Amino acid sequence: MKPGALDKFLTPVRSEKIASTQARQLDTIQKGIKSGAVTETEAAKLLAQQAKIAEATSKASADGVISAREALSIQLQQAKAGLDVFLASHNRTQASPRDPAVAKAQASQIGSIAQGIRNGSLTGAEANTVLADQADIAQTVADAQADGEVDFIEQQMVNIRQDAASFEIGLEKGDAEKAPHARRSSFPVVY
Repeated sequence: MKPGALDKFLTPVRSEKIASTQARQLDTIQKGIKSGAVTETEAAKLLAQQAKIAEATSKASADGVISAREALSIQLQQAKAGLDVFLASHNRTQASPRDPAVAKAQASQIGSIAQGIRNGSLTGAEANTVLADQADIAQTVADAQADGEVDFIEQQMVNIRQDAASFEIGLEKGDAEKAPHARRSSFPVVY
């Protein structure tokens, strides 16, 4: 089905709504990681889910238009993700990070991604890439902690991956690619 003029006009609004919801969900995941309410295993699953939402957003906006049908599909994914984030944050499972610096670094990176999604400096494709990296890092940490001891090699591997992720997030946020809502024109407000 060919997008209409209304879809072209509403794309920035739809993009902003999708981005706002995703950023709020990432903020909740970030807070859960910081407080220990979200375990690394839960974080890996939640971040992978957020990466899939970013991928769907990227596919929807690939032609320059987010149709009503595409927006609804993404919003349904976000509704499921929102429930999963809430359940993970409130399930009484508490994480006890072996290294609080790792949790703090990951929470900081997730906050930076949320800010990039919110302001449009990260496109859906870029958000998918950096969120998939965060999910992989969280799973690596969970695997390292599974035996009850994080050895030196595991710790160094996580640190290297976090440093690389921070660098990639900065590059993606600073490039010229922008989400549709970032390119939105500012119309004067008439009272």
